Formats: sequence, structure tokens, C-alpha cells
Amino acid sequence: MLGGGCEAGGLMATPTAQELTQKLVFKTPSGSRNAATGVASILTTVDTFWGRVADLGGDVEQTDQSEHIARKRYEIWTRYSADITAFQQVVWGTKTLIITSAPQKIIDGSNRWWLVMQAEHVTEE
Repeated sequence: MLGGGCEAGGLMATPTAQELTQKLVFKTPSGSRNAATGVASILTTVDTFWGRVADLGGDVEQTDQSEHIARKRYEIWTRYSADITAFQQVVWGTKTLIITSAPQKIIDGSNRWWLVMQAEHVTEE
């Protein structure tokens, strides 16, 4: 499979090595979480990987207190690791992403193992 474009099931095609340009730091949360954004107060680093992050769009909702909560969704691809779980958070540049789908293991036609998952970045405005 070649990188880029969408495959059946809505997932992007497996990335090429040249597309793994985003530094992703996977962290396990502990302590309390922000009620609006879901980001934990304490994060312990599990591992760092290079990956591909694709923008899936987002939306803004208004709360009862006239505040706005913006949600931006992403699809993340990285090399397979058994250490990555749906309970972790991903630090990507200045953003902390909350994993919103169980990471799926995908083996491509060249027998390379990948993980793909969806995550979101939530901000209060």
C-alpha cells in the first residue's frame, strides 16, 4: 500500500517512511483531569515515536456558562508498539491529545506493523 489517500473503512493509507515526520510522545496519565479538556495533571512518559498526524476536522460547542469548547480530531499512525494503549495521552508539539479510539494493529502488504488511532485536542474558549 502507498501512503496518502483513504482506504476502505475511512482510514488513511499506511504511511511511507518519509511521512513519519511528527514527534509523538505517549504518556500515561495519573492524578486529576481537567473536567472540560480531559488532560491529566500528571503525565508519565511511556515512549516516543515518529508518526503521521492527519487532521479530521472539529467542532465547537457552547456550554451552559456561555463558554465554548473546541474539539479538533486527528488520526495518528505510528510503528507498532504493545506499550501504546487507549488510556494514554499523546503530546504532539504544544498540544496534548486524548486518544479516543482503541489503537488498531495493521499489518501492511510489506509485513510492516502499524498502529492507527484517533485522538482529539480539546480547548476551552
